[in-house]
This record gives sequence, structure tokens and C-alpha cells, in this order.
Amino acid sequence: MMCDRALRLADSGDRQSALTLLDSVTQGASPQEKIRALICVSEIEAQDYAVNRSRAALESAAALLRTEPLSDEVAGDLRLMHEAASLRLRTFEHGPQAAAQPLRIPEYLPVRAGSVALLVAQGEVLDACGMAKACSPFVSRATALATDLSEVDPVLKIDLVFLQCQMDFWLNPSAKSRTGLDEAIASARAAGFSGRAVFAELSRQGGQWVATGDPQVRRAYRALLDRIARSVDIPRHTRFFAHWDAADIECAFGDPWRAADAARKALVLAPNRQRALLMKALLARAYARGGRLDISRRIAIEVVEGSSGPHNGMALLSAKRTLAHLASIAARPKEEFTQLTDAADLARRMPRSAWRPSSTTCSQSFESELLPFPSFFSRAQPAARSVALADAKRSSFIMRLLRRIHRG
Repeated sequence: MMCDRALRLADSGDRQSALTLLDSVTQGASPQEKIRALICVSEIEAQDYAVNRSRAALESAAALLRTEPLSDEVAGDLRLMHEAASLRLRTFEHGPQAAAQPLRIPEYLPVRAGSVALLVAQGEVLDACGMAKACSPFVSRATALATDLSEVDPVLKIDLVFLQCQMDFWLNPSAKSRTGLDEAIASARAAGFSGRAVFAELSRQGGQWVATGDPQVRRAYRALLDRIARSVDIPRHTRFFAHWDAADIECAFGDPWRAADAARKALVLAPNRQRALLMKALLARAYARGGRLDISRRIAIEVVEGSSGPHNGMALLSAKRTLAHLASIAARPKEEFTQLTDAADLARRMPRSAWRPSSTTCSQSFESELLPFPSFFSRAQPAARSVALADAKRSSFIMRLLRRIHRG
């Protein structure tokens, strides 16, 4: 109960009170409660990007698991929770692509809260990579285990509902916005997780704006985003995703200068280098839409030069498409063709299991290289691939036509 209360406080912005409460638990509680409290400390610290403190808490929990005399059932449940927290820490530290490589559903999982926690954490990582088809079995298994349990932690219920909304959207080609978020918002508010409730409301309003174009919904969305930006009590990772969503939506449907401002704020809040490069690529796209072509080109080149790692494909793809767009404006068809061909090659190398069918739901325009729908955990890749391949075919046709004209 104390751990649940601490998680509520942290999600609502009172991080220090949450850590103080958990510290009191670690001083005089039973070994089981101490380990559970240390795992909660790790998750709270990770959400604020305090990676070293988060790792230290996990190491302390692992030491207690090795030395304390716990029953096999309790120890197994706590190990699963520890593994889930470790996975989230790796995601914050190195990015979801690095954490997603070895993920597999275990052959046997006991009907325990720790099993649900591990499956939810694994599903979040796969969703953050845009791998909806790979994520779906994890969500289904977690839902089945949660149904069999007599009691599930409120935070697990809420995160599982969010993941289910994600899967229903990404795996349904005809969906134009997420459904089920009203239930998620109500569950989060009823359980006292106001941070999750606020972000889910932002996601719902963003989806309504994209689907309807209603100016009243747009104003409500921007007002809520301003409220999140002003509230430093909201966890950093929640503000990061809020600004990322706003940058993506504004760049596709709204004001490019609002998009640039949101991308800059998201860049400041980025948890790791992979996310920072992706935010810089989004910033370059926003400047290109706003007409600041020189700044856009400089930032895009910085992204290309800094995207040498194995998990920076989406940032590199976005930067390449921005450079192609700028070359098109400057009437440099050979450079445009080269950049679009590189982008198409990158798109072809992305895992096919990650893509949501997008032919009926996304605009095939420069601005929509990433799906312009808000996401609680991530951005996904399907529109990036489809648009990049379409642009490569178009550019190839233009180059063949120019060669014929030149020969003629």
C-alpha cells in the first residue's frame, strides 16, 4: 500500500515526498516490503533520468533478494518486478531499440503481479520501437494474467489499458484516432495517477484534432500543452512525450513555429542520445516548414553526422527526407534523388513486423513522415517507410525523365 501511495505521489509531481515515504519503508519494513520499495525508488528515479540512483536502488534490491530468506513464490514475484524495472532503466539510458533486442515471452510465467509487470514493461519497449505486431502477444498475455489475478496494482492496470489502446490503433488500418482513452483517463483519475490522466487527455484531444480539424479542440489541446509545459511538477518523461507529440502534430497540421518550440523543449528533456537525435530531426523538419531553410539544413546535417550508431535509424531517415525536401526547393534534383534513395534504403532495412498498415490513415506529404497521431509511449515507423519508398519511386522517375531530356 505504501509503495502504491508513493507511485501516486510521484506520478502527480510530488517526487520528493514519494522518495521520503519509500525511504521510511526501507528503514523498518519486512524484507519483502524493502525490496518492493527499492524497486519503486528505481522506477521513480529513472523517470526523472537519475540513472545512477536508479541503478543503485536496483542493486540494493538484488542484494536483498540474494541474502534474505524469502519463500520461492515471493522471491520469484519480486525477481520479475526487478527485471521489469531493469528493463525500463535500460530503455531510459540507452533507448528502446537497444532494450528491445533480446525480448521474448517466457515459456512459463506464474499468475503473479510480477509477471504482469514484466510483460507490460516489455510491451512498452516494443511499442516504443513501433513494433505493434511484436508487442501484441505481450499485451494479450498480460491481459490474461491480470484477469486471473484477484488484485492487480492500479498502475499496472492503467498502463495495460494504455498499451491496449496503442495496439487497437496500430493494428487497425481504418482507425483514425485512439479509442478507449476515456476509460484510461477515468481509471487514472480514480486511482490518483494525475500525471497519466493529464497526458492521456492530451493524447485524446490531439487525436480528435487530427481526426476532425475542429479549431475548438485545437485550442483545448494547446491550452493543455501549455499547462503541462508550465508545470515542472509533472515527471520529466511525461513532459518529454507531451512536447514530442505537440511537435509532431503541429508540424503536420498546425503552426511550424509552435512545432519548433515544442521540439526544442522536447530536445532539452530527451532522456538519451537516441531520443535527442530524433528531436533534432523533428526540429529540422519544423524549420523547413517554417521557411528557415538554412537552419533546417544545418540541423539535418548535424543529425546525419551524429547518427552513426545502430539504433538511430528513425532520426537518420527523418533527416535524410528533410535534406531531400530542401534539395527539391533549391532545384537540385541529383541531391534530392540521392537523399531519397538513402531514405528508402533505410526504410527497407526496418523490421517489417513494426509497421502498421497506413495507406488509408496518413497524409502522403512531407510533413507526415511520422504518423501525426499522439502516442502515450512512442512514435512508430509505418508512414515513414511508406512515404520514403513512394518518394524514392517518384524521384527515380524524375531522374529518368531528366536523363531522357538531356540525351534528347
